[in-house]
Amino acid sequence: EVLETVRKRHPDMDRLAYERLVNHALEGMLASLDPHSSFIHPEMAARMKETPGMDPEIPSLGLSIGLRDDGPYVAAVAPLGPAAAAGVLPGSGILEIDGKKTTAADFSNCIAALRRPAGVKTTMLLKSPAAPRAEVVTLVHRLVEERSVAEVVMKDKGTGYVRLAKFGAGCAAEMEAALDEL
Repeated sequence: EVLETVRKRHPDMDRLAYERLVNHALEGMLASLDPHSSFIHPEMAARMKETPGMDPEIPSLGLSIGLRDDGPYVAAVAPLGPAAAAGVLPGSGILEIDGKKTTAADFSNCIAALRRPAGVKTTMLLKSPAAPRAEVVTLVHRLVEERSVAEVVMKDKGTGYVRLAKFGAGCAAEMEAALDEL
């Protein structure tokens, strides 16, 4: 009932199909659960089915991108990467990469344009969900060591803290090493 009221009262009702509202509502609900839960839009699911080897993660920028009805967007931001340091938020629409407009049809080229060696700069025009206008963000690619354990700290004599940034193949071995370090 709420979705239908929003759709009917929105000034651009023609663009707000019920399916689009539901997809974005699901995206918001899952994103609010924890950093590991996300919604894969139907457009992205179809693209991944068409291109089985496609990898939307860009480790050198600390982000992964997705595809939704309005084009490419930042699907996730790694906590210690260049994107996080620049304040890039998940859900931000990617409007341009190095001055070239992005489109859903050109998604594979968007991924290719973002894959660069360490030290190279990439400039993106992003529309953050938290900002009224799109903003230009310049990120410097860096060599990224894929690690599951992000932080190991001894809080006091009897309390240690190990923060897992992500789950991966080497997670168990890294956790064991972190506990040995404590």
